[in-house]
Amino acid sequence: MTFLSVEFGIFIFCVSIAFYFIEKTAVKENFAGQLLFLAASLVFYCFSDFRFVFFLLYVGIISYISAFFVTGRRKRLCLFFFIVMEILPLLFFKYANFFADMFFPEKKVSFFFPLGISFFTFQALSYTIDVFMKKIERERSLVAVMLFVSFFPSITSGPIQRADFLIEELKKKKSFSYDNMTCGLKLFAFGAAQKLIVANSLALYVDGVYSDISKSYGCALFLASVLYSFQIYFDFSGYSNMAIGIARFFGFNLGRNFDHPYFSESIGEFWRRWHISLSSWLRDYVYFPLGGSRCSKMRCYLNLLVVFFVSGVWHGAHLNFVFWGLLHGVFQCAQRLFAPVRKRFPLPPLLRILVTFALVSFAWIFFRIESFEDAFLAIRKILCTPSELLSFSGISSLHDGKELFKTLFSLNSKSVGFFPGFIKTIFFLILFIAIDFATRDKDGLKIIMEKAWFIRWGLYAVMLWGICYFLFFKNSGDFSANFIYNNF
Repeated sequence: MTFLSVEFGIFIFCVSIAFYFIEKTAVKENFAGQLLFLAASLVFYCFSDFRFVFFLLYVGIISYISAFFVTGRRKRLCLFFFIVMEILPLLFFKYANFFADMFFPEKKVSFFFPLGISFFTFQALSYTIDVFMKKIERERSLVAVMLFVSFFPSITSGPIQRADFLIEELKKKKSFSYDNMTCGLKLFAFGAAQKLIVANSLALYVDGVYSDISKSYGCALFLASVLYSFQIYFDFSGYSNMAIGIARFFGFNLGRNFDHPYFSESIGEFWRRWHISLSSWLRDYVYFPLGGSRCSKMRCYLNLLVVFFVSGVWHGAHLNFVFWGLLHGVFQCAQRLFAPVRKRFPLPPLLRILVTFALVSFAWIFFRIESFEDAFLAIRKILCTPSELLSFSGISSLHDGKELFKTLFSLNSKSVGFFPGFIKTIFFLILFIAIDFATRDKDGLKIIMEKAWFIRWGLYAVMLWGICYFLFFKNSGDFSANFIYNNF
């Protein structure tokens, strides 16, 4: 069951009806509401594959039991034991195929991958570690801990939640609120528009070009690499807005997971704005325990490399993810190393933004392409882009020039959407970038609410039309309701 499915609409309707009747009778400590959302979360998760739910229950129960031991005698040993127990399913399913291919290449071994296991495992680990560090008290209710681990809006791809906030939120009585419902629906709709109108349209071109790197020109690969940066952003940001919107609909605040990352002026700022829940998790549970920046420069650089190595490994067993993570670690170390030079010779803000975007887009190549051979082939071709353009610059015919443009940028085949469809995609991309720019320093919902009612409802109508068009008509043949980060 995905957010963009009829089944999910029916699911939310049923949960809403049950929630309405329960909130009329629930007391301040909303145990009935907890049971409802726990049941809803397990049902939601079972729709992906009923076998997965056993691993979800295992991680939740182990997390609950761990709190009874990590504050007593030999608590450090107990902490290590329970961390290993919680992370075992993640390690097995994440890396079993990798080691099977390594040691048994002649056998076609393939293990299924439980949906969202990376996310709910890190969420469970945060509860165990926070109890050990005495940041929170041990939760006596198994239902509350299980619901914290499995809360359905965020279970598949985050945002990764913290126990000190979400468990208390889940225990409070919630009731239907007009503001929460409307704000939640607006966030959900905007996330759906990001996914359907921008990310899916960009995927058609990016996937088409990357599907045959050897036959694509450097111009096409360069453009595909830039557009993939926006594809993964609008795909994952769209999912996050939908998840946050669903939770807001029922009165829960999951926080923000993206904060305009492509307007960052440094790699460090980028990671404070990109996938905020994971970045802050790695900061609090990996970087700070290693010593953070409160140590020698060399140790600080090593800590950064370890954090981004963990980030790469968290994303997958393929070496391309590890290389992508370490590459960002090197960028961070270089940023700190050359900080005095940057302060002495500061670049204009726009140039800093463009340099940061270029570095991030370069790293995304290794994230997107699993084969190192193909990744370096793509980079070599991209570096040849200027010579490609110069070699064809002598064409004077407008008709020939148009055909040349289509050829260089792989716009002559259905796999990338043809030329007219591509122009529409770029138009929508620019439109959503403009929206991102307009909401840099202000809440988008507040901006909308400040508009006159006819402007507001006009924008709602246009967005709803766009969602319906791309959901039911435009993408009828090539539509994918899956989100990129569902794979992690």
